[in-house]
Amino acid sequence: MAAIPSASQLEQVLISNNIKTMASGDVGTHVKGYWYAQEAVTQGYFLIEVVVEKATSALTATVKSQPNVQQRTGDFKQIFEGALKNAGLLW
Repeated sequence: MAAIPSASQLEQVLISNNIKTMASGDVGTHVKGYWYAQEAVTQGYFLIEVVVEKATSALTATVKSQPNVQQRTGDFKQIFEGALKNAGLLW
């Protein structure tokens, strides 16, 4: 990861890509957040948990989805990664 983002930086980047915040914040040695997005055609939801380890700058993201959008999870991951890369938060 290029820089350790704050919770508010992650929120701004993801909101600008139609990914909504459920909760986020600094939690001790981590920045954590939970976001969701809705697929336009099926109206199914994607859920994403992000954990950034401050000491190592390691970002871990877990994506889950409803059965009716599971085939689109790869597309959603690309949107998520692209948003972070465009903001300089991931290389």
